[in-house]
Amino acid sequence: MKNFLFAALSLVSGYQDEDRHDEIKNLEIQKTTEYSLTGTFTKVDDIPLLSVSGTEYEDYLYTFDIDENTVITKKEEPVSFSNIKEGNKIEIIYDGQTTLEYPPKIQGVKKIKVID
Repeated sequence: MKNFLFAALSLVSGYQDEDRHDEIKNLEIQKTTEYSLTGTFTKVDDIPLLSVSGTEYEDYLYTFDIDENTVITKKEEPVSFSNIKEGNKIEIIYDGQTTLEYPPKIQGVKKIKVID
């Protein structure tokens, strides 16, 4: 009797268990894997640093490395890392990971934009 009642209510309400999943079967999930930090470029003993200031909490200092896949641009034009001068404002786009050491190291640097 219970099964008959459920079946009758399902038909009346148009509910089917398969309908719940049909909507999501063909969806593509896209993960956002880009994060960015903007600050001032500086060097200490040839170690590149990003100084982030003006936040509502405190100032931060990060180290970072680049590799052959890192894209560096200035005014949307590709440039080499040597074109970044101390005091330039830069934006680092990375995969969202940093190390727990001090100063923290930005990992997975994908792009560096020289802003000024």
